[in-house]
Amino acid sequence: MAEDTPPFRFMDMPREIRGEVYSHLLLRDEPTLTFVEHSIDTAILRTNSQIHREAYDVMVKSNQFIRLNCVMYMPFLEGFAGHGMPTMACGPVVEQFKGHVLAVTVFIETDTHALDEECQEISIMMMGSGLERFCRSLAFLLRNTQECATSLDIEVGPICFENHVHYKNDMTGYFSETIQKVLESLESKKDEGLGFYRKGDFMQASMLWAEVSMEVASLRRGKSWDKIQRISGDSFIERIADLQFKMALNVAQATIKVRYMTYSMLGKSRSNPELQRDMAECGLKMSADAAAPGYWRDGYTWKYSDVLRAKLLYRRTMCVRMWGTIDEAEDAHMFLGKALELVPDDPVMLQEKENLMKWFLGE
Repeated sequence: MAEDTPPFRFMDMPREIRGEVYSHLLLRDEPTLTFVEHSIDTAILRTNSQIHREAYDVMVKSNQFIRLNCVMYMPFLEGFAGHGMPTMACGPVVEQFKGHVLAVTVFIETDTHALDEECQEISIMMMGSGLERFCRSLAFLLRNTQECATSLDIEVGPICFENHVHYKNDMTGYFSETIQKVLESLESKKDEGLGFYRKGDFMQASMLWAEVSMEVASLRRGKSWDKIQRISGDSFIERIADLQFKMALNVAQATIKVRYMTYSMLGKSRSNPELQRDMAECGLKMSADAAAPGYWRDGYTWKYSDVLRAKLLYRRTMCVRMWGTIDEAEDAHMFLGKALELVPDDPVMLQEKENLMKWFLGE
């Protein structure tokens, strides 16, 4: 018995290749304007929601569909049909498609056949490539029809006035490849900073992670942010919030490492503690901002895990111990106490509890 053939993993193909497949199945690229029935295959639109959005985008933007509503008296309509106009669809089915870029209503009547029983209205869907031929045919018939009056009603971009559907899933890649590339660039810098950190270059790691945090903050403050987050959905906000929180938290951690290193090499008086503390606390503030209610949009609060919350409190404790005074010891104990409530058996935080006690006792 023959083995079952595994399904072809279409989504594993690069986006550019999928675009070529959509074009091959959904576009007409032959030089003539005659019908080629086997050239269109819309089955791919029903594969899944993401493929539908990608393929539909290619089909609508490339084909440039035009809807014609024609009100004509019968002899003229018969002459028009005799010109073999290239059409994609006729009749009531045209009403169901809203992806056309131009809507043209043509009224053709004579003094003796004005809006009487001999007039007929018909809807046609055609492509932009056939518009010139339609205009030539219309002009020819008008020149050869006696006592004929014509009026045109043209609507450009009617789809812009439709009520658009807001998808619940992530639409970032579909609506804005630029934003997707920005996110990939930020993720790349995050990984690059991790490489420097592992090599012991804490200053370079801190600078890279700070750059990522500032770029995310700049994106949120930008004029296009409202539109981006509205279209992209919660999954995009979750990704960008997670990135800002972790990168800003890493800035604080790397700066603390720099503090250890410069203190041991240069001594307390030459280690520039004020600048280091400002940088670490700036990172902690940006992390806290990422989880603040309404920070990303009104009515939305990014939820982060207990582990991340504990890390934020732990880094706050370390900042007080590294740069603070004994007067701030109560705050440090409060931060660490809340962290241990979340992760009571964490060995690193238990060690920090001992370090904090030694600092308080002046050891």
